[in-house]
Amino acid sequence: MSKKKINHVWKSGINHKKIDFITRNTDIPLKVIFKAMCSYASNPYHNFGHALGVAETAIAIGQAQNLSRKDINIVALGGLHHDILHQGVVNINDELRSAIKTNLKLTDDELTQCGLTVVDRTRLRDLIISTTFTMHGKIRDPLAEIIQDADISYMGKGPYMYLYACMGLVDEFGKQIDKTIDPVVFIRKSQKPFIEHVISLSPNQDTFFLSPGAQKILQNPMDAIELLLSWKDNIFRLAYDLYKVDVDFDQFVKIIDNQRLLL
Repeated sequence: MSKKKINHVWKSGINHKKIDFITRNTDIPLKVIFKAMCSYASNPYHNFGHALGVAETAIAIGQAQNLSRKDINIVALGGLHHDILHQGVVNINDELRSAIKTNLKLTDDELTQCGLTVVDRTRLRDLIISTTFTMHGKIRDPLAEIIQDADISYMGKGPYMYLYACMGLVDEFGKQIDKTIDPVVFIRKSQKPFIEHVISLSPNQDTFFLSPGAQKILQNPMDAIELLLSWKDNIFRLAYDLYKVDVDFDQFVKIIDNQRLLL
């Protein structure tokens, strides 16, 4: 890869495949999706692309559990809005702020178009608030478990997706502590303990993902991190550079694989 300076170009997060999946598998119209997009900041991780991924995965988990169309609508809508207004620095009020903004932003007519009613506003609010990490594993509600799993599902989609998402978190965590974080240190020192911490929060302290659907369609994150830890440090530095330029995920995987073959 060229040694020239990497421009910090955060992608808009618009992913047409994910948007198409959401509109085909829910009653959520395009105008509601793009209305949500307008409330997302261009953060390295907590951006519109993350929201689309959470909504898409919540749908897939719901389908794996044979949820009703209405329940899939509400977990997808919650995933789509759960991080609006997020500024890339974690705050205890992030999810509450998102829930309040969503309630103000969505009209009754738009809720109806999404297959919901005004009565569902409270449930939607509660689902968004449930994505607060300190709530993980503490809410014994099937829909809350789904959206919580979807929010961290990148860790269960194999080593490449895990690595790709982590590179956005490197900069956000650095912003949080006002200090540059080395991506190598982030992967090697923080991720395995984080997985163990999440497992400790689950009701039986024996599984990372909470919902039966997520356990069906997502992989054990520990398998992914063990594989990542066997890779050379240069791969993590390359991944960090790639995250900052306009390459899609398929290109990211190809470049990483090519570099791994050279090492």
